[in-house]
Amino acid sequence: MTKKYLRKDCFLSVRKKTSHSLTWKAILEAHTSLHKGLRWIVGNGQSILFWTANWVFPFPLLDLIPMFLRNNINLNAKVANIIQNQVWQRDKLLQEVDEDILERILAIPLPLSPQLDELIWRPSPNGKFSIKSAYNLRLQDEHPHPRASLLKRMWSLTLPPKVKLFAWLFIRKRLQVRSHLHKYLPNINPECPLCNNHLFTINHLFFECQFVANIWRCTLGLVNEPGQAGPDFKEERENIGPGQAGFF
Repeated sequence: MTKKYLRKDCFLSVRKKTSHSLTWKAILEAHTSLHKGLRWIVGNGQSILFWTANWVFPFPLLDLIPMFLRNNINLNAKVANIIQNQVWQRDKLLQEVDEDILERILAIPLPLSPQLDELIWRPSPNGKFSIKSAYNLRLQDEHPHPRASLLKRMWSLTLPPKVKLFAWLFIRKRLQVRSHLHKYLPNINPECPLCNNHLFTINHLFFECQFVANIWRCTLGLVNEPGQAGPDFKEERENIGPGQAGFF
């Protein structure tokens, strides 16, 4: 059977075809469980595909990227590309992933000297495959990275594409707000143009700024205290001084 179906591919990369026998198709059903359970231990990164292998989470980093943005991704990129002298290259990583994922990667220990990457079976304490652990994994309702499931639900909503793109950037913390731009363009003022009291971060823009809090109250029809009308949205909008409308 291996001579017939695995002449050019390994078992983990072979795809199911209509011409395959029913027995071989049934065997390939084990792909899902195997991909869930296998995990790479980083040595030199030469054997690990950056986007499609399980090495940071129990699923590929590619799952965090929507389909329409995958065209420019190099799926053949290796983890070795972001390692130099057995040290993670932070600047290169920032070009590819968000800061929370960056911190997860930086927390992965690297050996002092280059070693071969190792593929282990994550559900077993000793890292070795067993039928029992594979069966238990099959029964588990494992939840992926919370943001991966959130993004999947978001893309299924009936919304204009630009709204989905904005939401995707917001969830991934990729909105180009001033505090982020200031890291690369020091001449940009990182302070909030609305309150001038805090760094203009994503959290500040949407949740912390008092100006924005007033807009939320107007939008939701809330009031500060019983008997008092909420602030006037038009008045708040007109309070933005010249040049302040460019939030980002």
